[in-house]
Amino acid sequence: MLKFVLLPFVFIIGCVGTASIFVMGAAIQHQLNWAPTSATVLRAESLCKLTYQPGDRLLRETAAIEPCGQIGEAVLPTGASKPRIFTEERGAIAYQIDGAEHYWEGKLSDAGVYNVKAGDALTLLYDPREPNRLDAAEIKGWRGGLLIISICILIVSLYTWFFWFRGEPPPPKSPRLHQEPRRPLPRPFGAAPTGRVFRA
Repeated sequence: MLKFVLLPFVFIIGCVGTASIFVMGAAIQHQLNWAPTSATVLRAESLCKLTYQPGDRLLRETAAIEPCGQIGEAVLPTGASKPRIFTEERGAIAYQIDGAEHYWEGKLSDAGVYNVKAGDALTLLYDPREPNRLDAAEIKGWRGGLLIISICILIVSLYTWFFWFRGEPPPPKSPRLHQEPRRPLPRPFGAAPTGRVFRA
């Protein structure tokens, strides 16, 4: 029954590994198919996002994104519950594509940008089909991603082999079934054969 107890944990580990593979695959796809561009950070600031749980919906919604000193003044809609505040690095980026100026604004981590300030020059990747989609020019944290994927694959593989494909060990065989047959005692000298076999 141990395999059924461990099954939910192994399922969660498998989901984590699958998500990591998806993220790494998307980053590699961007490196291969997206084009580089020079960008400049126009604005970078730390803001607070207030989210809440609507009374008639399953997913949480955003009530306000404001400076952290003012987020407490935001008013929640009627029926809202479980308010939560998250800190986000948001800003604006300017970049050029074929001589044309483009602007991007939003959560900086969505563009693969971290720990920057206004005026910093960056090299980013953009999607030729959707130029407003940006990503970092280098895959960050790829060593940690590969480590997570390797550990998840190892755990799932060991669990699957040990509990589902290894099979039950064969039962021990009785030693009496493997005893060598005893040889008949030698017939005394001069005695006539009787056809009976004596065993010790």
